Amino acid sequence: MKTITSRDLVHRSKEVRKLLSAGQTLRWTSHGSPVALIQPASAEVSLAKTDWVSRARAVGAVNSSTLSVADTVYQDRD
Repeated sequence: MKTITSRDLVHRSKEVRKLLSAGQTLRWTSHGSPVALIQPASAEVSLAKTDWVSRARAVGAVNSSTLSVADTVYQDRD
């Protein structure tokens, strides 16, 4: 396992990306102490954006009424 420093991440990011693309797992250190293991993303990891509106509707956090606010206010006055 190859060790990289915080400085490597900043100044040699292209080389770090190449190592990750080649499938290598990297040990990231800062001032000689381990910070994290960086591994390539697997095919199982979904990189798609989350559809927050659909998730909010599913839990009832979105008002799905077809009436406008004004119509709702006037409806209460009748």
